[in-house]
Amino acid sequence: MSDKEKRVVSFQIDDTPTAEQASKNFQDDYELCFQDFLERTVDESAAEDFSYSNNGVKKAGRRLRKKEGDLKSATATIQQFRAAHEKPLNTIAYLVGRCCRELGIDVKPVTRLKRLETIVDKLQRKSLDGETTNATCVTNMNDIGGCRAIFPDLESLEKAKERLQVTVEKVGRIKIKDIDDYITNPKPNDCGYRSLHVIYRYDHASGKSFNIEAQLRTRLQHLWATTVEIVDILESTKIKTHSHSPDEDKEKLQVQWEEILSIMSQYIADAEGAIELSNDNRTQFSNRLIELNREINALSRLRSFKILSEKVEGCRDGSIEHVLLVIDETSLEMIFSEEFENYTQAISVYNAAEKMTRSNARLNTLLISTKNMGQLSEAYPNYLGDCASFITLLEDAMQSGQN
Repeated sequence: MSDKEKRVVSFQIDDTPTAEQASKNFQDDYELCFQDFLERTVDESAAEDFSYSNNGVKKAGRRLRKKEGDLKSATATIQQFRAAHEKPLNTIAYLVGRCCRELGIDVKPVTRLKRLETIVDKLQRKSLDGETTNATCVTNMNDIGGCRAIFPDLESLEKAKERLQVTVEKVGRIKIKDIDDYITNPKPNDCGYRSLHVIYRYDHASGKSFNIEAQLRTRLQHLWATTVEIVDILESTKIKTHSHSPDEDKEKLQVQWEEILSIMSQYIADAEGAIELSNDNRTQFSNRLIELNREINALSRLRSFKILSEKVEGCRDGSIEHVLLVIDETSLEMIFSEEFENYTQAISVYNAAEKMTRSNARLNTLLISTKNMGQLSEAYPNYLGDCASFITLLEDAMQSGQN
């Protein structure tokens, strides 16, 4: 892939729930207690006929990883396995929503099945250390079915966690397999991602078991996660999927953004009471954020995303595939824009525009693919508001150590 092709921004978001599903899949009012809800679905589940075996799924995963054998058949098997997670996922989402209702917490989980291309990417990507063989097994993936619940604060999240544990203890078909507390113990190589992951094992009436992941995070933690998506779109970085890679394997811009996000994760954790930063820490973080912002114009680039997204939203009539934008990041004005119906014409004009603007550091030239813009707005319906809120948080963090 050429450097020019890498600059094409694709609004394709992996592993994210859709907002539309928040009103579907038993997400309405959670009127039934969970035990009654579960009993109501037993007969429906018992009637299902699964046309795959776990060994067949494992073999299909190995074929896709090695890119050998009948890949069409392997893909069909993985699709069947993926689709079978839907009812177990709906059940876990109802469990989370019902427990929140009982506690008086206004939270409605949203659900998603991991996309096939994301599953395949996870099978084929390099191991974390870059040396050993990737041994990921499809049947061991915990997040093929996933739901996400956003809480107002840590206190309400902890209450929900406790209620979920008590409720599950009374249910025979569902067990908590594992709890990954990335709020208290974030991964050291994940640039500050914080969330509580509860892994459930759902025992189906057929005898098959499914792993379902529930992500519980606070509103501020969700702002942070949304910003990761936005930065990857804006800068063509791969922070979400490749932050664990060694810095020497990344472009400098991604390393700089990851440092900003890592600092902001600690700033948010301090604000929410998950950790306590010293005054010296705040000063050091504040100074470093100011320095990084000076280097990459982080605030201006995040502000320019609003212009970018509004322009792309206005072009979603089906015929426009790409939009070229030149944005003045100082005045936040759109200097130039043009719409294209095919990539060949778009990249030709983009190359010329970038050559003309390269000497002006204020100007940012972007070629945006509009194909999957709808997916971003469905996954993060308030992404513009979230981006604006994160900008305010970043400004506050930059000032917090200057007093």
